Amino acid sequence: MRVALYVRVSTDEQVKGFSIDDQKERLIAYCASQGWDQYQLYIDDGYTGTKLDRPALNRLTRHIEEKKVDMVIVYKL
Repeated sequence: MRVALYVRVSTDEQVKGFSIDDQKERLIAYCASQGWDQYQLYIDDGYTGTKLDRPALNRLTRHIEEKKVDMVIVYKL
């Protein structure tokens, strides 16, 4: 299973406790609990959720289209 872990946080969300490190830790722990050891992190740090033009999201979308990813997991929609 090739799993993509998408992490994004705006500056405002970091203050509320949704830091990049916290999200990564929880998503990696979830993968471990499911026995998934093939995962790749896609991180957009400091990008607003109101716009879809984000570097890591664009790369993730391309990888999905290229069938390099079987599943995408996010911490919070």
